[in-house]
Amino acid sequence: MHGTNDETTIRDLARRRLADRRAFGAALGSWVAVSALLLAIWFTTTGLSSYFWPIWPILGIGAGVAGTWWRAYGPIRRPISDADVDAEVNRIAGR
Repeated sequence: MHGTNDETTIRDLARRRLADRRAFGAALGSWVAVSALLLAIWFTTTGLSSYFWPIWPILGIGAGVAGTWWRAYGPIRRPISDADVDAEVNRIAGR
C-alpha cells in the first residue's frame, strides 16, 4: 500500500509539472505577442529617434514569464509529507 501512495504522489507531481510547462508556453507566446504589438505602436507613432518606452512593460511582463519558467523548469520541489508537518509542529512547540 505504501508504494501505491508514493506512485500517486509522483503522478500528482508529474501532472502539476506538465500543467506548469503548458502555462509557461502560453505565457511566453503572450509575452512575444504583446512585445511585438508594443514595438509596432512605438515605431509607428514615434519612430526610432524617440524614448524607447516599450522596454518597461516588456521587462515587467518578462519578469512574470521568467517566474513561470522557474516554476515549470526549475528545481523539482518535493511534496510536503506528514513527517515534514510533524517536524514543523515539534519545532514550533519547542520539542
